[in-house]
Amino acid sequence: MRRHPVAARGVAVVLGLMVTVACGSEDEVPPVASSAPASAVPTSMATAEVPPLEGAWRTGPVTPGDMEETLRAAGLGKWVRGFLEAEGDQPAETVFVLEVQDGRWDLFREDDGAAAEPLDYDATYEVDGDTVVVSHEGDTNTYRWSVEGDTLTIEWIETTYPDLGGVPEEVFQRAFYQSGTFERQA
Repeated sequence: MRRHPVAARGVAVVLGLMVTVACGSEDEVPPVASSAPASAVPTSMATAEVPPLEGAWRTGPVTPGDMEETLRAAGLGKWVRGFLEAEGDQPAETVFVLEVQDGRWDLFREDDGAAAEPLDYDATYEVDGDTVVVSHEGDTNTYRWSVEGDTLTIEWIETTYPDLGGVPEEVFQRAFYQSGTFERQA
């Protein structure tokens, strides 16, 4: 997936490596999280059945402590320090926004209430039962997913991405996708 450098947080060099390792060129512009009202959806699309995974999802505030707890619970405690160093100056709270629609998988982050910044984006996905394979430029992350009511649960399964600075891709994926509860957005 494409990881976007967040220069304002002072981690452009580290996250810039993520872009080089996992992504294409930096001159591509990712889509911005949409807040178009439901009335803007063409009638023909509004009547079609939407798969339960598709839509806009948003977590509540996630702290660095929440991410550390997630990693330790997954048996990845030895990678916490490397993950936090790769992430640089940690915001007090991050909200993750996931948009899954029209064959695209885009994850954004809103640090301390700031505007959404792309994190993992410009990827495609394929659903096979309760698994989804998310692809970008030949590499993939595979997750198990479920939707109950308006809550999406994502569990990381495997990856083809290489380690980043000695930290396995699993660490980043679990921290970003499993540290908060994703709720469907209207």
